[in-house]
Amino acid sequence: MIKDKNKCKLVMVIQYSSSVVVFEGIRQFQTKHNAFFSDIKVFYVEDIESEKMSSENLRTELMSADLVMIDVRSNRITAKTLIKTLKDQPETNAVVLMGTGMEIQGLTRLGDFNLGDVMNKFAKKDETEDSNTPKSEIKDDIEVFHEQAIDNSFKLKIVYTLRKIMKIFGSVLPFGSIRKIKQVFQLMEWWESGKTENFICILEFVTRKYMGLEIERRKRQKPLEFYKAAFWSPEKGDVQMDITKYVRKYPINKQKPTLLIIMYGSFHFNHSAVAVKKIYEMYSKSWNIITFYTDGVFTTKYLYEYMDTDDPPFDAVLSLLWFPFNGGPGGGDLNLTHSILKKWNKPVFLGIGLYNQKYQDFLKRKEGLTPIQILASVIFPEMDGLIDGVPVLCSKSESITLSNQKFELVMPYAFEDNIEFLMKRISARINLVKKPNKDKKVAIMMLNYPPGEANIGSAAYFDGIMSAINLIKQFKDRDYDVEIPAGANLDKPQEFKDWLIHNGVVNTPRFNALNNIVNSIQSKNDTLRITALDTKKFKDWFETKLSKPLQKKVVKAWGQLPGDIQTIDNTIYLPIISFGNIYLSVQPSRGDVEDLERAYHDETLPPHYQYLAFYYYLTEELNIDAMIHLGTHGTLEFLPGKEVGLHQNYGYNYSMVDNIPHFYIYQISNTSEGMIAKRRSLGTLITYQLPEFIESNLNNEFLEIEEKIHLLEEAKSMENPTVDSLEQELLDLAKRRGIEAQNADEVAHEIMKAKTILIPSGLHIFGNAYTHKGA
Repeated sequence: MIKDKNKCKLVMVIQYSSSVVVFEGIRQFQTKHNAFFSDIKVFYVEDIESEKMSSENLRTELMSADLVMIDVRSNRITAKTLIKTLKDQPETNAVVLMGTGMEIQGLTRLGDFNLGDVMNKFAKKDETEDSNTPKSEIKDDIEVFHEQAIDNSFKLKIVYTLRKIMKIFGSVLPFGSIRKIKQVFQLMEWWESGKTENFICILEFVTRKYMGLEIERRKRQKPLEFYKAAFWSPEKGDVQMDITKYVRKYPINKQKPTLLIIMYGSFHFNHSAVAVKKIYEMYSKSWNIITFYTDGVFTTKYLYEYMDTDDPPFDAVLSLLWFPFNGGPGGGDLNLTHSILKKWNKPVFLGIGLYNQKYQDFLKRKEGLTPIQILASVIFPEMDGLIDGVPVLCSKSESITLSNQKFELVMPYAFEDNIEFLMKRISARINLVKKPNKDKKVAIMMLNYPPGEANIGSAAYFDGIMSAINLIKQFKDRDYDVEIPAGANLDKPQEFKDWLIHNGVVNTPRFNALNNIVNSIQSKNDTLRITALDTKKFKDWFETKLSKPLQKKVVKAWGQLPGDIQTIDNTIYLPIISFGNIYLSVQPSRGDVEDLERAYHDETLPPHYQYLAFYYYLTEELNIDAMIHLGTHGTLEFLPGKEVGLHQNYGYNYSMVDNIPHFYIYQISNTSEGMIAKRRSLGTLITYQLPEFIESNLNNEFLEIEEKIHLLEEAKSMENPTVDSLEQELLDLAKRRGIEAQNADEVAHEIMKAKTILIPSGLHIFGNAYTHKGA
């Protein structure tokens, strides 16, 4: 009991995602119980970790608290402050509603019950009594809680492990301890439900049992039942326990596409629901929307249990979850997830939920996502096979008054423009499957780096010309509308390459200027096969597709439209040739600049007008159904913009990939840049294997340097503190191999040049299988 029940101080330490539930629960509780708490303080873990809020402020408020409620899902600054402060305050009631690790869970203290003391007693036992659980399993579970390594992820699975351990040791603990442990877990389960009513139950239980609140049984808030997983109607709010019942109640219109949305129940339900309701509001008239919520831990298990995996009634899936489907933050067997997704044979899209980031913070952050967000909301879902990761929800805040105190209420916020963008991409992918092959339009983009006639189709260990020929032939065999232009001999690759050069399919001609190519063709009354785009038409696209801030940057870098790159008399020439409904092209260069090698990776240089016109022509004029980039690697994914998380005001890629399904044929060993292509150009990667190399000490030495470059790029993307030391290791290794460089970029440029003189036994040709020996 506290000394004066009329002067109770409550301190809440919570996540952004719980803000709405907490403030609404406190409001109702205070109204019902005559302002039981005279002082209320709410701290957000995200603000403390980002140092927007001082941890010392938290410490000060904790020292005078009567009740502390905690939801901390990492063991960084917030957790350390809580542990350091509360361990010296045995009189303070504290409830850890969610926490990772033994020390945090052990902070729960209610009256004379101390969960930490109980945990310390059983965690050191070597034997159990009256338990059917094998000793080896108990030992493994207990060891989880003795981890000392810093881990920034939200390990929800550790909570379930703790509950299992408590059940194992329940038979050897005093009866009173068992009852109180069960009560603590009941509080945790109420919190996990994400329901305001159940949070009020928590407040009433703790204040009634341990802080002197007087309330008749009949007036107590009754807890609401909740399910770990269920099909949920965003319109009606009701739930069904299997997809058959859901579809029976909400029949599918087979004339419409059907989308399954997998969202969070429990903690993040309110956030997820905002995005789902926005999608439902915008698309329910033209789509069938099926919504399935899950606890985010056993998602794969629930999917097997709740639906027929062999005959799914949907065309595509949109997931709003962090972490892998199977095991969530604790991890699990990815093969189980891959198995069900293969059975579905449907594309699974990633709607990135920035549950712990405010909208303005996302816009200001150059990288877009924080390192932990990249890991949890992008990398793990990608391991399941999810594609097209685009942020669709985050948080925003407003000031509110509660019990005569000012607070910051953090509410979920849906990215309406990004939702529209992603839904168009989902629709286009579904249409690509359903459309007859004869009606499909596909753009094939070869690379042309270094620029010039000699390198058309060049890519890392990849034969772009032969691969393009293979693709065109395969499309023809599969009943696509393919027309071979006169003079294009697909059976003689060198002649075909010469024909492309003669017709101007070069991004930056070195030996024959564009105007000479055009004049020569016109003087012979030949057909101009490359695309001539009128500047007025491009101007309309430029002003409507590209955001105003980015338009200004393009004009500043390249002058007034249309610029002078591949432009003659207000006509922009694009290296695109029609083969019926198949369009063969080369990707434009990064610009007419002195150092094209640096421009290749320059993330500050905006694309020039012809570069933009190239992609806008494919999407707006030709209305292509798919684009294929051939080989590692192009430049689209290295344009300026956020590193992860597309947004129309901060990335040119947004308007250039638009809604077009993008398939990127990519070298399997270049994972770091492959992930850049996947995230920044929304490419679905189709990997190719390196060819067999002739043994050479030089080759092995250069590959070792390239591996160091990849490690450094990975470290930079995750803001790893080892970046400086890795870069120095790279420079030292490069120097030993005879490469003098001042920084990592210079080493990368030298390696790019060196690749052209390495001698593989051949180049990979897409569509040609390796022999057993070659593989």
